[in-house]
Amino acid sequence: MKRLYWTNPEVYETEVEIKCVGENRVTTDPVVFHPDEGGQPADKGTVGGVDVVDVQVVEGKVVLTLDGTLGDGKHRACVDKGHRLYSARQHTAQHIISGVAAAKFGLETVGVHIGLESCTVDFDRKIEWETAAEIERLAMEVIGENVPVETVFGDEDVRSRFDLSGVDADVIRVVRIGGYDASACCGAHVGRTGDIGTIRI
Repeated sequence: MKRLYWTNPEVYETEVEIKCVGENRVTTDPVVFHPDEGGQPADKGTVGGVDVVDVQVVEGKVVLTLDGTLGDGKHRACVDKGHRLYSARQHTAQHIISGVAAAKFGLETVGVHIGLESCTVDFDRKIEWETAAEIERLAMEVIGENVPVETVFGDEDVRSRFDLSGVDADVIRVVRIGGYDASACCGAHVGRTGDIGTIRI
């Protein structure tokens, strides 16, 4: 299953081959819509002019629920760019915050939620406001450097924030942000840290 948003996150419109898997439910090849997983909300958009109302992983496949019926075959998929960019910026910012917090303060990220208005990052212990302010400052330095956000597969030199036992190394997707973070991740991200904008904690 080729997830285009992993390797080409700037592609928001492309032709896909769809296959019906239930009433108003389809799979697409390639996969261009990010599902509701990894703490990141599902993409919005259209396929063949029909609204996508939900995107979920079902038995290992990314399944779209549509607001109407489409037949099998080739259709134009259009991802809502504004919605995608918002969640991708939030998710990439979270990687930077978690990476900086771990490297500088030994903080472990134990929870993440990418919301439609804000993002939360849960650490393994309470921190002082001065620490949060320093994490923000250091994160903004990473944004200022405009570091590439890269996707690699099967990288063994990677930190995992969650249990990956039982997963083959060759199927693990890793998001690498320079020397600041390298973490197993299933989310959509921006191409460079400068694309995030301003981080405020």
